[in-house]
Amino acid sequence: MSGQLGQSDFENLSAWLDGELPAERAAEVERLVRENPVWRQAEQELCSLHEALDSYAAPVPAQGLAR
Repeated sequence: MSGQLGQSDFENLSAWLDGELPAERAAEVERLVRENPVWRQAEQELCSLHEALDSYAAPVPAQGLAR
């Protein structure tokens, strides 16, 4: 396997993290994350990204822009 996930692999991993996969596919992705270092690294990076985005406070718009 190459050192990167393909687009559909990445989409499956992202959907798995969001709890959006059917049980059978979720089990397969979970196995890949557990057994494959490329998948495991991608999972860690996506988790870090999710955490960073969750901690980001959206700026309050300037008063003139609120209208």
